[in-house]
Amino acid sequence: MDNQLQKGIQLLQEGDLDAAQEIFEKSLERKPNDAASHLWLGNCFVLQGELGKARTEFRAVMKHGGEELQAEARRQLYSLWYNRLVYHLILQPPLRYLLLLAVTGYVASLALLSFPQHKDTAEYIFVASIWIVLPLFFAWITFIVTYFVGSIAFAPDSSGPGVKSARLAIALAGIFVIPANLFINMAVGVKILAVFLDVFLLSLMASQLISRLGKKLAGEESMLILHQLARASSIAKNHVEPPKPEQGSA
Repeated sequence: MDNQLQKGIQLLQEGDLDAAQEIFEKSLERKPNDAASHLWLGNCFVLQGELGKARTEFRAVMKHGGEELQAEARRQLYSLWYNRLVYHLILQPPLRYLLLLAVTGYVASLALLSFPQHKDTAEYIFVASIWIVLPLFFAWITFIVTYFVGSIAFAPDSSGPGVKSARLAIALAGIFVIPANLFINMAVGVKILAVFLDVFLLSLMASQLISRLGKKLAGEESMLILHQLARASSIAKNHVEPPKPEQGSA
C-alpha cells in the first residue's frame, strides 16, 4: 500500500478527518482511478455526514476496483441505503405531521358544522382525521416502540432487566392476543386491547424483518441501532464503519 494512503488511513482512524481527506484527494489527483483511495475517501465522507459524496466514491470503487474492494464498496452502499430507510422509518418519521393533520382536520370539521350546507363535508373530514390519520399516528408510534423493544429483546449479546422486561412484554402480548381477538365483540376495552396487541405483534414482526434485511445487505455492523445510537453523533457515523486497512491494499 502507498505510504501516503497508509498515513491517510491512520489519520482517519485517529479521527482527523480533514487531514485524511486531503491525503486521499491528493492521492486521487496523482492516480484518478485508484480504487483504494476512492474507498477510503468515501469512508471519510461518511464520517463527515457527506453521504452523497460518499456514494459517488463507493461507485467509483465499483467501477475501478478489484473484487475485494468492490465487495466492500457494495457493502457500504447497502449500509447507506439501509440506514437511510431506518432513519426515515424509525429514527425521524414525520409523526408530527400526521398528528397535526389529524388535529387540523378535526378542528376544520367542527368549524364546518356551523354551516348546514357543508355538513357532509365536515363528516368526511372528521372520519378521515379521527378514524384514519389518528390511528395511523398511533400505529406508527407502536411500531417505533416495538422496534426498540425487539432490538433489545433479540440482540444476541443483550442482558439485564431491560431485556427481561422486553421479552416479558412480547410473551404477554403473544399469550393474550388470541383470547382478546376471540372476545373482541364484548367490551370496548377488550376491543382496544385486541387492536393494540395485534398492532404490537405485527410491528414486532415488521421490525425484525427490517433488522434481517439490514444484516443481509450490510452485515452485523448495521444492526444493534440502540447500542450504536448511545455512542454516536450522526446516523451515518453510527452505522457505517471504515473497512480494515488491509482491505485497501488491492
